[in-house]
Amino acid sequence: MLSVPSVRDGSLTQSRYNKARMQTLSAATIDEAATMSTLQIGLEWFPDGIGGGSSRVFSTLTDYFKLERVTVHGIVTGRNAITEPRCDGIRIICANDASLKERLRAARSAVGEILARNRVDIVASHFPLFTFACLDLLNHLPIIVHFHGPWAAESRLEGGSPLVTSSQFVIEKLVYARAERAIVLTRAFRDILHQAYGVPLEKIRVIPGGVDVETFNPSPSRPDARIRLGLPLDRPVIVAVRRLAKRMGLENLISSFAHLRKVNAGAVLVIVGSGHLADALKQQAQECELADSIIFAGRVPEAELPLYYRAADVSVVPSLALEGFGLVVAESLACGTPALVTPIGGLPEVVSGLSRELIFEDSSSAAMARGVHAALTGALALPSADACAAYARQHFSWPIIARQVKSVYGEVL
Repeated sequence: MLSVPSVRDGSLTQSRYNKARMQTLSAATIDEAATMSTLQIGLEWFPDGIGGGSSRVFSTLTDYFKLERVTVHGIVTGRNAITEPRCDGIRIICANDASLKERLRAARSAVGEILARNRVDIVASHFPLFTFACLDLLNHLPIIVHFHGPWAAESRLEGGSPLVTSSQFVIEKLVYARAERAIVLTRAFRDILHQAYGVPLEKIRVIPGGVDVETFNPSPSRPDARIRLGLPLDRPVIVAVRRLAKRMGLENLISSFAHLRKVNAGAVLVIVGSGHLADALKQQAQECELADSIIFAGRVPEAELPLYYRAADVSVVPSLALEGFGLVVAESLACGTPALVTPIGGLPEVVSGLSRELIFEDSSSAAMARGVHAALTGALALPSADACAAYARQHFSWPIIARQVKSVYGEVL
């Protein structure tokens, strides 16, 4: 397997492996050979350093589509507007912090222009709000929904007002009712889409999230990764890569670490990510007298993220609700690091084929403390780095995922 770092070329992020393959096909050749032309409606442009798992999926999937002879015309928000289509077909329609009115107007204007200038066979909706703003423009086209999660329910958990979340739910239902197919990451989200939104099961396809296994891979060695990150070589290291938000369960993880330190005094917890709970979580760590054992790394550059996985003995995903897949689980496994997960949403589906021992008894802090302690002491037989990486390559490699998604698109042509 190639061992290749992530490369940012100013417009998109790719592994050198993909860039080498792309160099064999000129843009003109790709356009001439394309089997379908798509309009991809996303939320935020992940290579700009914004957005979460759904934005990462959007950015990477549209990248890999080029290798599958799929033309992409896409819209997202970003750091700054780049309204002219770039070499990858993506338009950054406006700044991600623009007003709601401005974002909706920009989405509608960009979609109208794309439809007027280009052949579009299929519309792929990754974000219901922008799709809703353009529904009347899309009447003649089949719509595929990429269901990354229940938008309204997630907003409700983060404290959204009843008026806002009710409006979000109505928008979701209207968009999903127009879909000829829906793609979900796990059976758990298939059930939510069917039960909460009334989408018929025969329209739903389950395709897991993808990982660039050329970037997320078991190198360098764990000691080398720790040296490069300035982490201790002689202490157990646990990593959690999460957005610092309520449903991610980081409060429980910190509480579990207070229990864990009693039996694993030297353990270090590294929390990678940003979010509105950052100050509260740091305060909790201080109150639990864990300031010397918990490192808040913040949001790290994408090229450094594999190092954090490699540096850890285990990664932990402590989600409390609405976890449809957990892309960080697949990334950790691809790096050769076992991921311990709560039995929430689609998380068990991601790891159960590798080892059901990677699933905590429940999502409580006590259960996490017991599970991590067993992993660090050897009482829990963890899969090897090679087994983790091989499992990720077999199930989550992006070329495999992109072909599966393309196949679903083909069902409506």
